[in-house]
Amino acid sequence: MSTDQVFAPPLDQEELDAGWESLRMPNLGRLDQDEQRRIRAVSDQVAGLVEPWLGGVSDQYRGLSWTVAVTLAAITPELSAAELVPVVKLSCWTLVFDDVFDNHHLSIAEHHTRMRRYLDFLAGAEVDAADPVARALADCRDELRSVPLFAELEPEWRSALEATMRAMMVECEWRHAHDADPQALPSFEDYLANAVEAIDSRPVTWAALTVIGDRSVLEQMDFLHGLSATLARCIRLANDLRTHVKEAGEGTINSVLVLSSADVPGQPADPRRRLGRALREIAADIDVHLRELKGQAEKPRTSTGRAERWIADCADFVSEFYSRHEYRTLFDTES
Repeated sequence: MSTDQVFAPPLDQEELDAGWESLRMPNLGRLDQDEQRRIRAVSDQVAGLVEPWLGGVSDQYRGLSWTVAVTLAAITPELSAAELVPVVKLSCWTLVFDDVFDNHHLSIAEHHTRMRRYLDFLAGAEVDAADPVARALADCRDELRSVPLFAELEPEWRSALEATMRAMMVECEWRHAHDADPQALPSFEDYLANAVEAIDSRPVTWAALTVIGDRSVLEQMDFLHGLSATLARCIRLANDLRTHVKEAGEGTINSVLVLSSADVPGQPADPRRRLGRALREIAADIDVHLRELKGQAEKPRTSTGRAERWIADCADFVSEFYSRHEYRTLFDTES
């Protein structure tokens, strides 16, 4: 993709230093100083490689690649900055893409038309050269195709991304129904089944496993599908806890809204107590599933255990990150 037009200057060293100092992350604080310096150095290198590309997609995400790179450098210590770039790019792309379809001003028909173009591209159609987000997706796919294991994992990656797109359309439909009738909400079970796909983490997981390069994952696909779903559950619920106040103001359906609105036995009448109960239940759900992933990482089925460790560490790190920050807004001076 052309990067002739860069909408915002790259982060300077003072901004990178301030970004690092702003991270209130116990997981980082527990690491020794050498490892922290390594993560800083790798993240700075990745941002230098990815920020111009991301600026060519949108001017709204300055610094996002650095923030994502901190996570991926921390949980994938065996990879260099250059090896992390395809996964960082895809992670950034999924966040941009999510925002493209989190637009309350478009009709359902308009959302379906736009989504159809992306699904057609994944099915083999030519990329829409006029759409920078579509061109960026093509870049992500092409970079992953340069990694040997992607030849076997591309069908999984493509299927996961298609499922994400379809789940995002379900969320669009729920949102429009909720706009028309505030009582129109899915059940928590239906919400979560869809949200696990819509959160975007599953295609990123297959990209990460591609770059990690352990071919024994090919013998454990069903098992890893289950772990990736648990990872997605943790990330989605952690994100919901971080954003529920903002999303309530936007009219966006969130697990906190769904649970606090549900008419179930023992549900308090007081809205504040309902909210408190929902927040506690969601936090407990995250904790249970983080422990489940940690247990699976301690008894891996792949030959190296790297896939299980990556999934467990990703769930732990990202959940902790969302308890304190948002990926999109760490460098946003207005946030």
